[in-house]
Amino acid sequence: MDRPPSIKQFERLWWASTLLWGLGTWLAWERTTNALNANARTAQVAGLALWGNVALVLGLSVLLWWLAARRGSAIGKWLVVAAAAMSGVRVAILVIGLVNGANLHPLSQGAFLLSAALTVWSAVMLFRPDARRWFGEDEGEFPA
Repeated sequence: MDRPPSIKQFERLWWASTLLWGLGTWLAWERTTNALNANARTAQVAGLALWGNVALVLGLSVLLWWLAARRGSAIGKWLVVAAAAMSGVRVAILVIGLVNGANLHPLSQGAFLLSAALTVWSAVMLFRPDARRWFGEDEGEFPA
């Protein structure tokens, strides 16, 4: 089965979101490292924690993309929805931090916010009618 337009759009949005997340992470890297190094509990593992976070997020991004866009997995679809929900939580945390005077790089803030919006938009693509067929969901039935 050829991949439907909604799935192709999902891929474009998903990878744009991932790239923006990477840009935001890169822009915030020095400030994040400094914040971790300022705390005695996290100073010894600052580099490992940051690189581990990057590896984890990129690994999960590839896995969720592959499950949803290449395998047509309904489980992958719902994991993408969970990732979109977590993006919403990340936005809330970012906003709370800004209200409380967090010292974040302005471009990283914008990149993270846009990344979250694109993640949610990509998840929406998975619920369009042509995508429902991709996941083997019949109209009117709740997916298994």
